[in-house]
Amino acid sequence: MARATLGGHTVALTDDQGTRPEEPYDFSDPQDEGQIGILVDGRMVTAPVRTKVRVNRRDADRYWGYVSLMRLKDREGRDRLVVAQNLGRGQYQTTSVFSDGTVVEDKFVYGEWCSPPVRSMLIRAVVSVPIGYCSGVLKVWPSVFYPIVYPWFSGALGCGMTTFAAGTWLRRRAKRR
Repeated sequence: MARATLGGHTVALTDDQGTRPEEPYDFSDPQDEGQIGILVDGRMVTAPVRTKVRVNRRDADRYWGYVSLMRLKDREGRDRLVVAQNLGRGQYQTTSVFSDGTVVEDKFVYGEWCSPPVRSMLIRAVVSVPIGYCSGVLKVWPSVFYPIVYPWFSGALGCGMTTFAAGTWLRRRAKRR
């Protein structure tokens, strides 16, 4: 069970899957469907969400890629603990717990991850595709010209630098004589 504390309030992630007994050489990583809930000071604050659970893990990596618990230190606002969840089908939810115990939920779909911009930072641990900060630059393929232009440009740049270095070396050598 993953847990964190802020301002005397404890946020814990819990699920309905048991843990398998520890075996010394069990390197498998089986996943099973389970209900994950968010507890604040021992009481459930959101409806449990069905997602994948790595049953051999006991730490925060138990929910890797689907649920993430993090501390957000805001420069202009209050500190908070945030639980980001991948609800599936391009839907996400963040649950923020502030130091005074206030709980704020935010549900949105993939296309809305940029407004407000803090959403993209909060869900990056649970999104299955690379996302940038409010730009889609990480989810495009290079153009057809990239594989052609890049090697020729870098080769020409290397030849230019070699020619310049050789010319400088030859000039210095000629001055010494």
